Amino acid sequence: MAMISLIGEPGFRDPWRFSRNPRRGVQVPKGWRSGNCLIMISCENDYDADDFSYADVLRKAKNVVDQCVDVAEGEIPWGGVDKIGTVGSFYVSVNGRLGPDDGTDPLVLTNVTSEA
Repeated sequence: MAMISLIGEPGFRDPWRFSRNPRRGVQVPKGWRSGNCLIMISCENDYDADDFSYADVLRKAKNVVDQCVDVAEGEIPWGGVDKIGTVGSFYVSVNGRLGPDDGTDPLVLTNVTSEA
């Protein structure tokens, strides 16, 4: 599962500075994929930076899964989004693959780590 890949990040419990600007911290968007699951952190703009840990990202992702993905039988599990950090412009999203499971991905991220 993508959550296991996320746990493998160095300094999992340490606070990191995240930003779209790589000179200000860990560059976002950043994601973790396993099978049909994609966990991603991103920012709504190009100038904010905020400090939080990968453990915080995991907690937010788990909350999204519990509220939006694990749905009752017969409903469609779309995924969801939740804010993270103190600035208000960073978010965690959890989604499944949107296209057919033919090996192609409709969303291409350059810094996504994958669990085989």
